[in-house]
Formats: sequence, C-alpha cells, structure tokens
Amino acid sequence: MKVTISIIWFIFGVLFLCLGFSHFAESQKTILPLKITKRAMDKPDASVQVTIEMGGTDLDKPLEDFVNDFNDFLSELNKSSHAANRNTAWGYFFAAIIALISMLLEWRDDFIKHQKHKKQKTTNKRI
Repeated sequence: MKVTISIIWFIFGVLFLCLGFSHFAESQKTILPLKITKRAMDKPDASVQVTIEMGGTDLDKPLEDFVNDFNDFLSELNKSSHAANRNTAWGYFFAAIIALISMLLEWRDDFIKHQKHKKQKTTNKRI
C-alpha cells in the first residue's frame, strides 16, 4: 500500500512541477504593442509632405488615440498576465514540494524502524 501511495504522490509531484514550469514560461510572454503604419507622404524622407485635416483635426488623430489607448490596455494586460502566471507557477512549485514531502512521510515509520534496527546491531556488536 505504501508503494502505491508513494507512486501517486510522486506522480502528483512531477505533474505539479511540469505545470509550474509551464506557467513560469508563460509568464515570460508578452503581447507586442500595436504600431501605426505611416503613410508614404508622412515619412520624413518623402519628396512631398502632405497633411490631411478634417474639421481642423488631423485625419489620423482618432487612430493614433485608439492605438495609444489600446497599447496602454496591452501593457496592463501583460502586467496582469505576468503576475497571474508567476503566482500560479509558485503555487504549483509549492504543491510539488508538499507532494514530495508527503511521499517521503509515507516511508518515515519504516525509515525510523530501520535506523533503530541498525543502531541495535551496532550496539550488540560492541557488547
């Protein structure tokens, strides 16, 4: 019975370690910010510089505002995802340690008996 329970604890320990490493790797990933493609006539090296306005506002201003707001959102999302995955990884690592300790605790009584038996043998040899 001890062997079966120890194998189960070992499997849980390995599973938790794998999940921890998976979440740790995911915590390193980020979503790149959105970039606006410049029009050919807006580039500094263009031969003709043109500005298009509508109602006194640059035509691309709403798009630039959206991209800035969206990039702020992506930045917050990246921070949140990083923290959540990192915390989950540490939780899985802690669970793996607990599972491996539980596996060892299954054998504690047998180990103590073995140590007492070994100590008695050395004591009997000295007498």
